[in-house]
Amino acid sequence: MPINKDAEFRGTDAVFFAPLTKDDATGYTFQTPVMIANTGQISKTTNSSSQTSYYSNIGSIVTITNGGDTVTITTPVLDLDIVAMLTGQTFDAATGALLTGDLKEVHGALIYRTELTDDTWRYTVKYNAVLSAVPEEVSVTRKDNIETKGQQLEFKCNKTNYAFSKGGHVDGAEFDERDDKCTFVTFFDTVYTPDTMGSIVKAAVTALSLSASTSTLTVGDTATITATVTPSGAPVSWSSSNPSVASVDGGAITAKSAGVAIVTATAGAYSAQCTVTVSAE
Repeated sequence: MPINKDAEFRGTDAVFFAPLTKDDATGYTFQTPVMIANTGQISKTTNSSSQTSYYSNIGSIVTITNGGDTVTITTPVLDLDIVAMLTGQTFDAATGALLTGDLKEVHGALIYRTELTDDTWRYTVKYNAVLSAVPEEVSVTRKDNIETKGQQLEFKCNKTNYAFSKGGHVDGAEFDERDDKCTFVTFFDTVYTPDTMGSIVKAAVTALSLSASTSTLTVGDTATITATVTPSGAPVSWSSSNPSVASVDGGAITAKSAGVAIVTATAGAYSAQCTVTVSAE
């Protein structure tokens, strides 16, 4: 029986927002995602309720409803144009001024990732998020001790009005890098919906080769070998059998001491090697 590798949440880095241009029975469309801010903390709570139906005084049917998640994000002080985008207020680009006034509900896709203790990431997209309140601004008189305040954003995440062919009306999707089924290089460039998320599925690697099978270097020299992989763009990882002799970073080799090291490139189930011989002079 396989044993799951345990991990805990330990970090987050940035959050993006893509205002919606349509979310109704006819379709779901959005603007290009914009980075809101770096993040200090992200928490998610699920708002659910249940009801039990009784027959012959016996609880027989339990109905559970999901009222959508609430995502709370701690950030540094937001740029004024970001505040305007999230709250529907006006931003004057010529002067950089936020013109405060009536607020509007701005619905958008909320995109973020959280890091696990095994150095992998969990990627999350919420398809219909709206800021529940204008972020507070708290500032105190400067003192000798350090006392600073960032901002806290609370988003109410609703189910989409549009019914996707996969999942119907959904409020979000989560992807775990540990599954090794998706490539997340472009995850923040767009909004991957249930109907388009197949485009980030990793294609199976069918071939891998290196530009050189041997390399002879002198201590202090550098060299670069190139990996050709099919399909093009598939991720390639690199390792050295003896990093104290020759280290490798993305195909760039650095000769460190006399000896022999085997540099290995790996993509999917394929691997290729280059034997690096390093001389003192």
